[in-house]
Amino acid sequence: MKFIVHEKDREYEFLLANGLYIVGRDPTCDLTLDSRRVSRRHMSCTVTEGQVQVKDMGSRNGIAVGGVQVREAVLRDGDEVQIGDVVLEFQGAAGAAPPASDRPVVAAAVEPAPAAEAEVVDSESTPPEGNLLPAKAADVRPQLIQRDGRWFVVDPATGREVEIVPAQQAKAPAGRKSLLSTTKGKLIIGGLAIIVTLILVAALIKTSQPKKPIMTDAQYKEFIGNVLKGEQTGELAAVFSGRQYSDVIKRSLDALDRGDTMTAARLAVLAVKSRPKDETARRVVELVRVWDDWKKDFWAHWQKVQGILEDLYEGDASPAVQEFTKTYKDFIDKERAYSQYADEARKQYAAKKYEEAWQGLLHVPEGSPVRERDAILFENVKSDFKRHIEEQMKSASVRQDWTEARKWAEKLRDYYSADKERAQENLTKYADYEGHASLMQQAKDALAKNGFADADRLLRSIPEGSPYHAEAQRLLQRAKADEVYAGALALYNQGASDEALKSLEGQDSAAARTLKLHVESVLALYNKARDAQKKLELLDAEQYWQQLTETETDDNNQYRKEGLRELARMKDLRRNYARELVEGGDEAFKTEQFEKTRTLYKKATDMDPDGRMGMEPLAHMEQQGRMDYRRALVKEQTDPKAALQLLGRACRMLPPDDKYYNWALDKKQEIERKLEGK
Repeated sequence: MKFIVHEKDREYEFLLANGLYIVGRDPTCDLTLDSRRVSRRHMSCTVTEGQVQVKDMGSRNGIAVGGVQVREAVLRDGDEVQIGDVVLEFQGAAGAAPPASDRPVVAAAVEPAPAAEAEVVDSESTPPEGNLLPAKAADVRPQLIQRDGRWFVVDPATGREVEIVPAQQAKAPAGRKSLLSTTKGKLIIGGLAIIVTLILVAALIKTSQPKKPIMTDAQYKEFIGNVLKGEQTGELAAVFSGRQYSDVIKRSLDALDRGDTMTAARLAVLAVKSRPKDETARRVVELVRVWDDWKKDFWAHWQKVQGILEDLYEGDASPAVQEFTKTYKDFIDKERAYSQYADEARKQYAAKKYEEAWQGLLHVPEGSPVRERDAILFENVKSDFKRHIEEQMKSASVRQDWTEARKWAEKLRDYYSADKERAQENLTKYADYEGHASLMQQAKDALAKNGFADADRLLRSIPEGSPYHAEAQRLLQRAKADEVYAGALALYNQGASDEALKSLEGQDSAAARTLKLHVESVLALYNKARDAQKKLELLDAEQYWQQLTETETDDNNQYRKEGLRELARMKDLRRNYARELVEGGDEAFKTEQFEKTRTLYKKATDMDPDGRMGMEPLAHMEQQGRMDYRRALVKEQTDPKAALQLLGRACRMLPPDDKYYNWALDKKQEIERKLEGK
């Protein structure tokens, strides 16, 4: 019986005799496969008389027989076993090796006396040179077996047997040379003698070495109690039993799980001392060494931790190891998935798709290492998305598009719990304004039909505080105004406010007085906005233009039109001025005028519509201050004066509310006291 192994671009045979074979990626397996999709110890293969049974050993990708995923199966001639991307084609009866008692025996001659010489009975069954020793001679020993009063040497590489008989019993067929008459035969017999000698010597050494006793349960209970108290270290006077060893591993993993790496390390080292060749304890020790670093910096060490966890998962089937490794493997997989959400959100944010970016980041739960790693991204997306919502809501309000304004108010309510109450107030207000807009349109339709009574009733129902109230009042007055009033209103709407005011002089009607006050207020705002814009007081200018457009709501009015135009271009003006402020801050930084630098950077941040232009250089300056603080710590012992100079510079670069500022100030005062003491 044998497997035909189809592996990558090569094909070879693996002979099967009675016994247990381990198939996997690990070099210690009986059949080692070169594939990353194959687990270290993937499958077992049990060969008994006339039957071959394969069984999955808890691998990641499992096994398939005849295209069907199975846990275990008995093979039939011609079955194909799929392991990862490797196929094992089973050949049974046609190409099978018979049971051990029925195998053809090769008789190798042994000389009892110089006169006698044995010969090879069947040269075809003689193993080729070098095959008597397997590739892993250190792990697999040749065997001497006795059956029916005869002695055989079993080749561990092929499973074939060579019988050792006296020369007078091994008669060579006519025309064939004896085994000892050839160089090849002498090498084989010499190799057999060396192997037998090495086996006997190893057995004597092994039996001569004293074995440590196994702990009793009472000894173990006392011992493990001392270990947990930190009182037990050094060599083991007795080794652990299998159950005790498993308990030590479990306790070590439990200690890791609760963050007690010192206890975990002590337990794992003791497990290694008890069973030096067992891989589980060694892997736990390796895991302990990297655990604290991984907890502090998940992304710097997760791949190493994942590799150790996979080795533990595949190499130890105990429930404690399986539960622990699965828990943390799942944790790593989840964090990697959260990291993908953050990466996609970063792309969306760069494309200014703020809502999509924020929706992606909401998948990342609180406490995730992704939130710690990408804290700046979370903060930027959250703040920029909120600012975007408020800008859109404000823009819709200016346009008096109340449906659009309600949509953005709903987003503010749904995404930002801290602003929920304010958003709900805006929703109510926008719904009211939408009703006022409908009343205004009905009033205008009534006036067009000379329905002054209906128009008067509709317009008076619009309350103060509504963006339509001023227009409603003007509409009421306009409907009753005389030619002078109408002319003044027309002049004002055309942008000739001075002429409009002149024409209203001497007019004592309520409509004239109202119009005059309105024109004067709009004109005052217009002049303030223009003056502030000339002085580059752009924030004030923007505020005045905004007040103007809110005071004058007639879209046909020239002042309103100009106000809307200036508001539209104000963002570019602010951005350009913010850039100039940053450049001024950079120049001040070069000459170490750090207070001026900070003022210019902060002003640039306030001026920038996006609120970011001065933040980066300001953060850079603060980072430089922290670096000077760290450099001062290095120079403190060797050059305290240089350290003092660096600390003074750091204090000037850092804001007083920064913890590094307080540290630098304390350290500076400490060094000054030391220098004064000298």
